[in-house]
Amino acid sequence: MDTLEKNRAIQMLQSGVYVLTAQAEEDKAVATVVSWVTQASFSPPLVVVALRVGSRIHGIVQQACAFTINILDRQHTGVARSFFEPVWEKSGTLAGQRFDNGSSGAPVLECATGYLECSLDLCLEKGDHSIFVGQVVDAGIHGSIEGRPDEVSLQLRDFGVYYGG
Repeated sequence: MDTLEKNRAIQMLQSGVYVLTAQAEEDKAVATVVSWVTQASFSPPLVVVALRVGSRIHGIVQQACAFTINILDRQHTGVARSFFEPVWEKSGTLAGQRFDNGSSGAPVLECATGYLECSLDLCLEKGDHSIFVGQVVDAGIHGSIEGRPDEVSLQLRDFGVYYGG
């Protein structure tokens, strides 16, 4: 396999920018940007997210058995930047952003355009990232969406970045 061609082909896969939140055992919320997220099933509604093995958020999601995918729109590039490194709850906010705990206990950012609250269904540990399958237990939209929903969400390309390979 030609490594350069493999890298270029993988870079053609679109990557979104989402903020994954979870509630740590010590009652502290944590959040970080994730880009490997996709829908896996309609019924039951399942989403898949990849988390780096050995990262603190990886262990917290495993312990909490719940997480939220907070979907940002293109006006939230500044908010997204504040989560590029993991952020712990401070003064009841995450990186200055207010949140509410969802039904599973996983935080839902008030600034998010939409969210998918998930209970952990499966963790497949393989390679340098683990695949977490979450069953959507709650979802919502904050405000209204103009146009196609798939054109609203923030993408890595909005930062001038492509990823993969």
